[in-house]
Amino acid sequence: MILFGAVMGGICCFLMPFAGSLTAMIIIWAANGFFQSMLWSPILRIYSEMINKKLKKRAILDISLSLPVGTVCAYLASTLIIKYFKWHYVFVCGSICIFLAALFVFSVYLYSKKDIVKRRICTAEITDKNDDNGKRGFFLLHWPAGCLLL
Repeated sequence: MILFGAVMGGICCFLMPFAGSLTAMIIIWAANGFFQSMLWSPILRIYSEMINKKLKKRAILDISLSLPVGTVCAYLASTLIIKYFKWHYVFVCGSICIFLAALFVFSVYLYSKKDIVKRRICTAEITDKNDDNGKRGFFLLHWPAGCLLL
């Protein structure tokens, strides 16, 4: 979902300079917003499920700072691009940045694929363990502890 949203958002940004009318720009930008909205939910889920408890406070700070820092950097970069080039290049450069981020996400996924599969199998083992009544007990949900902690 993250990769799809990023790639499609990058395509929308790339198409923006080629829009021939205001209506086309509105449609492309709305599609961009839709695809970009696919990013935050899975990223926050990864943060909540996969990050070690010791690193969570730092990770929450990092993710909280990413939006304002990214916005300021985007505004500064956009200002410089518009100063020296046409406004069209703001969207082209933005799409290149999004494609590079998508490539990074894909490479991280390929690198950590084995760990993700191991985590899912371990979680599946926990949910398969039921007591005699078919209800999961509190302690069964936390067994084995090594599966829940990274």
